[in-house]
Amino acid sequence: MLLRPIENRDKSSLLLWTNDTELWPYILKHKEVTEEEHELFFSDLLLDKNRAYFIIENDGEKAGLCGFRDIDIKNKKAEFFIFLQKAFRNKGLAMQSISHVLDYGWRVCQLHKIYLRVGMTNTHAYNVYKKVGFSTDGILRDDFYLSEQYYDVLMMSILEKESNE
Repeated sequence: MLLRPIENRDKSSLLLWTNDTELWPYILKHKEVTEEEHELFFSDLLLDKNRAYFIIENDGEKAGLCGFRDIDIKNKKAEFFIFLQKAFRNKGLAMQSISHVLDYGWRVCQLHKIYLRVGMTNTHAYNVYKKVGFSTDGILRDDFYLSEQYYDVLMMSILEKESNE
């Protein structure tokens, strides 16, 4: 398993993953992104100091994406995210990736708190986050709308001192 910073060569993979409707319930997306929208997003992403995106590779193949968005240096917190393509799930890559990215957040970004949002129906991800040490902070009721239905979203977080326990 290798984590590497996102690069220009990853642009098409990211668009493909973003527009994969099977992933939408897991990545809390609800609409397709056009190539023009993606081009703007990706250009900003490479320059944005408030985001850190990493490609997860396994045996030379792109397995997924993880990292931080909304890095808040003043309050020392950031939102974590991760997703893996279906073929790479249930192989321990999520646990490894999360551990490495959390370490990056504590050491490089000097974060105090890392938080995330996960759909209530995504019990597998919830269990992985609990195993790594995330705690449930609360429920955002009817927070995500997809296919004519609202879904609750869990807020979870981990503090640096909890990560070392």
